[in-house]
Amino acid sequence: MTTTTTKPKPSLAGVPLSVIEGSRRLRAELDARPADAPISELGRELEAIRQKYIEEGGTFLSGEELEREIRRYRFGIDE
Repeated sequence: MTTTTTKPKPSLAGVPLSVIEGSRRLRAELDARPADAPISELGRELEAIRQKYIEEGGTFLSGEELEREIRRYRFGIDE
């Protein structure tokens, strides 16, 4: 009998690294878009929500902070 082992895909707190990297690339692309780039109605609404959050003192998580939150939420691990 032959057993086949598959190599586990790299992940962080259960989230595949490809998803995390894709998210980072998307954020970089959005930050780099020209200010006058056309966006959809939904995009305008989301941008307004983001702007309001920033104006009210909201901050965004760093990659490390996001990873910590994912571990805490999914696995109850509090570092």
